[in-house]
This record gives sequence, C-alpha cells and structure tokens, in this order.
Amino acid sequence: MTKLGIIIPTYNEKERIEVLVQRLKTCPTAEIHVVDAKDSVDQIEQVLSKHKVNYVHSEHTNRAKQLNHGAKITDAQILYFVHADSIPPMNFHEHIYQALREGNEYGYFSYQFDSRSWLLKINAWTTTFKNLWTGGGDQTFFIKRELFESMGGFDEACELCEDFDLYKRLLKRNLPFKIINEPVTISARKYEKRGYLKVTWANFIAFRLFNKGQRGKELREKYHKLLD
Repeated sequence: MTKLGIIIPTYNEKERIEVLVQRLKTCPTAEIHVVDAKDSVDQIEQVLSKHKVNYVHSEHTNRAKQLNHGAKITDAQILYFVHADSIPPMNFHEHIYQALREGNEYGYFSYQFDSRSWLLKINAWTTTFKNLWTGGGDQTFFIKRELFESMGGFDEACELCEDFDLYKRLLKRNLPFKIINEPVTISARKYEKRGYLKVTWANFIAFRLFNKGQRGKELREKYHKLLD
C-alpha cells in the first residue's frame, strides 16, 4: 500500500502531541514528521524520542513554511497534514485510501470538538459539507503529492489562513475532492480560554480580511489582537 506522509506543524504542543502520535501510529503505512516552530521552547523532542517519529526543528515560526518543509522531507506520494490538537478517527488511513480510490484528488475530514457546547456542535456541523468555511486546517487535509507540488504547496507569504488559501486555489482546478464524515476530534481550548463570542468574532474578521486579499503579518497581528 502507498506510504502516507503525515506532517504535523507544532508550536509548544508537548502536552498534546503524544496522544496524536499514538493514533497516527495505528496506520501501518504512516511516516510521521513533526516540524516544530523555531520559537518553540517546550522541548517536545523529548516526548517524541519514545516514538518512531522524524522530529525537525524549523528555521521558521510560520505554519505554511513548516508544512511545506514537512512535505519536502518525505517521499510519500500521499500527504496528510494534521494539526497537533486534532485527533483523527480510528482507521483514518482507510478512509483516506478509499477516498482516493474513488477518484478524489484531495480531501478533508469533518470534525467535532471535545466539548458538549451546543454552539460548538453547530460549528462542527458546518464541516460536514462544502461551504464558505470548508478547508480549514482543523479538518486535517490529505492530497496527492503530484497535485500538491503542482500547486506550489502552501503560500509561505500567508501568516494566517494558509489552509483556506490553498483550498481556494484548488477549487479553481475543479478537481474531485471529498469531505469524509468520520469526524476528527479537535480541542475546544481556544474557545474555553477566551470565550465563544470573542473567538468567533476574531475568526469572522480574519476570514473577511483574508477574502479581501490580506495574507501576511498584518492579518496575523490583527487576529491575535482581537483574541487578546
């Protein structure tokens, strides 16, 4: 079976990474690469040393650059990009291979939060079908290497919304893709720490500015200012 190159960008994710790696290791074809941000200080490599994982300390604290670097250091023909606080469903790899066998070129999973909040359940519901919010990195993202490289990978000028940027560019190719409704479980920590309304408002403003063409440092700083 074709090898699955799994790329995880991290920034001080020591407390959560082991649960994710344990799930990813259930895939017999997985080659796992953790690309840690330059400014990470939690010594995550100590946790990863217990597992068969390739740890790379990036020269950048920029998720797009970390993701692209991870894609370059694996020779896998199928790439799977996963956030450190997202836990894919059991047998995630089987769902990915099946989606590709069906003729899809790339795809996403829907997600659910590790929370009982009905507001977050509504957020999660929107990931079960194609809509304005499709393509976020929390959904986890798989793609054929050849297609990823033809797209130039993630736009490294993006300091936020690099995931939505690539999705928008892929849509222009009009290629078949699939949303797999076997949900990834993602952390609700941002909402629990800052509040649902504040996070939702910050997301809305950032996405609106992104759709108006903002991509770099200005967008990232605006988003974090809204959160803080």
